[in-house]
Amino acid sequence: MIPVYNNLFTEEDAQAAANAVRSGILSSFGSEVTRLEKRFAEFLKSKYALSCTSGTTGLYLAMLACEKRLGPLVVAVPTCSYAATAFSVDHINGEIIFIDSDLDTWNMDLNALDKTCEQRTTNPINVVLAVHNYGNPIDMDRLMELSKKWGFIVIEDACEAFTSTYKGRQLGSIGDIGIFSFYGNKLISSGEGGMVVVNCDEAYK
Repeated sequence: MIPVYNNLFTEEDAQAAANAVRSGILSSFGSEVTRLEKRFAEFLKSKYALSCTSGTTGLYLAMLACEKRLGPLVVAVPTCSYAATAFSVDHINGEIIFIDSDLDTWNMDLNALDKTCEQRTTNPINVVLAVHNYGNPIDMDRLMELSKKWGFIVIEDACEAFTSTYKGRQLGSIGDIGIFSFYGNKLISSGEGGMVVVNCDEAYK
């Protein structure tokens, strides 16, 4: 059996965790959180990085930001993904439009997305939640072209794709909003936790 993940924690990691415990600040704010957000944004070349309790929370926050800007959401979600992608839309009572997956990549089939957008003359899709399954990038050039064509916002679910790249660019930094997870089975882990990255001042606020 090939495991999905193997945790690797070093003595340096243990020391850093101990230092956080000794600081007395274990949630919300503190110098280590600020440092993490700053370095995360720098690594992705994004303007902002906002830490949160999980990747699921990050998706929910992204939906709230989109809803504030667009009103009621109609969100395209891939059929092959973790349940949290659809849950984040359901949490705000948005309409979920499932898009079939490409059998070669397991990611959203962009031809199917294009066809669905064309068919929805009323209540058009205004957000696409693009998942990079197992770090395998969706065709971001094509997706951003479709975003311009149909006028939807792109949220990248890069929870499984930290350090994965698309044509030299970090996944999660190409769309309008990027989401990352630090759950126990992710590439970097704090047991729980997540990050939202964004360049738009309005969305960040």
